[in-house]
Parts: sequence; C-alpha cells; structure tokens
Amino acid sequence: MCDKSYVFSKFELIKKPVHDYQVIMEALAPFATFFDCTKNKKLMLVQSGKPVCYLVFEGRGLICRNRDNLVLTTSRAPMIVGLTSILFPLNEEYYWRPETDCIAMKLDASAARQIISDNNLWQHLATLIGYTAYRLNDHNVKLTARSGLSIICKQIYALMDEPIEVRRKVGLTNYILDRTLLSRSYVMKIVAELKAQGKIVLDDKVLVKVEGLEDNE
Repeated sequence: MCDKSYVFSKFELIKKPVHDYQVIMEALAPFATFFDCTKNKKLMLVQSGKPVCYLVFEGRGLICRNRDNLVLTTSRAPMIVGLTSILFPLNEEYYWRPETDCIAMKLDASAARQIISDNNLWQHLATLIGYTAYRLNDHNVKLTARSGLSIICKQIYALMDEPIEVRRKVGLTNYILDRTLLSRSYVMKIVAELKAQGKIVLDDKVLVKVEGLEDNE
C-alpha cells in the first residue's frame, strides 16, 4: 500500500523560519557581492577550494549531489545556500541549481562565520541549521520507503504540493527520477499503472489530481 503517513507527520508542521533567514542575510549582505544567477546554472558550494554561501533574495532552486545529480531538496527565497559550510566546510560533493533566474549574492563561508560571531547570531544560525536538518530528514523519508512503489507515491504527493507553475514545467516521471535512484523503466511502468487506475490525473503531462494512492498496493 502506498504510505501517505509522512504527509501527516508532525515534522510537516514546521514552518520555514523566515525571520531568522532575514536577520542573518541582512548581516551578511554588506559583505557579499551580487553575481549572475541565471536559471539552470550549476553553482558549486566550493569554489577555488573555499566553501561559499549564496544569499538568495528572489527565486528558487535545487540542492543536488554532484556525483549523480540527485536532487536533495528544493530551496526558495529567502534562503542561504551552503549554510552548513559556515560551521562544517563541505567538499565538492554538492551544488545548487537555480530553477528560475534569481537575485543572489555570494561570500566566503569563513567570512560569514566571522560576521555571525561578531554579531552574536548563533541562535539564529542554530535555528536555520535545525530547519535544514528537518528538510533533509523529509527527503530521507521519501527516499527510504519500504518499496519502490511507496517511494514513487511520496514523490507524487511532493510534486502535488509544489506550486502550479512548477508542475507545469516538470513532467512527473522526470520529477521522480531527479529525486530517487529508481530506474526510468520502473518509474514509467508504475506511473502508467497509477494513471490507468485513475489514481493520478495528468493534463498534457501536468499532474493535476491525486486520489486514493494510499489504497493502492
């Protein structure tokens, strides 16, 4: 049976700490520089051997794993990409890919750490890192379901929760493939079965309705 329990998890009640993002971004912005942040540009979290942070004021993007381009999470403004690098420098394993043209600034993670320390913003940073951990936990729940069918169901619900402008731009099969390690043939087979059973409704490849997936074995 497709398990929809994650939708009702208490973790889903956690709201994005927008105020904490704004406080830290306002402190970092005077020391950061604007850069060309265009759609689908691959932006590494380590540049010239140094971890960097991106302050994103408008737009949205994807945090991806470099070795296989697996999408780990979606990020929307206001946001700080590379946040954990402030405390724990990352290698070149991850990158950020804007889904839209963004208004963004960049600075070294080491400089961000010093600014946060000078302004005693550790509590705000702790809140943001906790929120980041929650988002990654949500991804792990979707990726480690008990069966391939359950993994696909969770991704279908995740896509249905996306804004309509996102659903219009990405097909269901590609959305699932970008976020899981399942094979294309298996995903296409399950999606076709769910569509034939009336569990999902697509309009010109756009997901428009999900109904009764939890009852499907």
